[in-house]
Amino acid sequence: MPAVSQLLGMGLIASSSPPTPGFELTLTAQGVDVARKCSTRRGRVDLWYRDHKEGLGGLLVTVLVSGLVSFLVAVAANFIME
Repeated sequence: MPAVSQLLGMGLIASSSPPTPGFELTLTAQGVDVARKCSTRRGRVDLWYRDHKEGLGGLLVTVLVSGLVSFLVAVAANFIME
């Protein structure tokens, strides 16, 4: 039942009674959004980034993406100017 408690705490599911055998769960709108995002690679990356953007991994991803974008813009601008 720790997984159910974690999902309840994250607001992904809701229950009408305390977690006991035979209780009923409902999926919240946020839970539907997370489930939808889990079905695609881009969605899973988005969920990972949302969970880790405060840490070192999120910082490194942000720096790498911004560096790649600025490199591509510089190459495109150089190509256009020639």
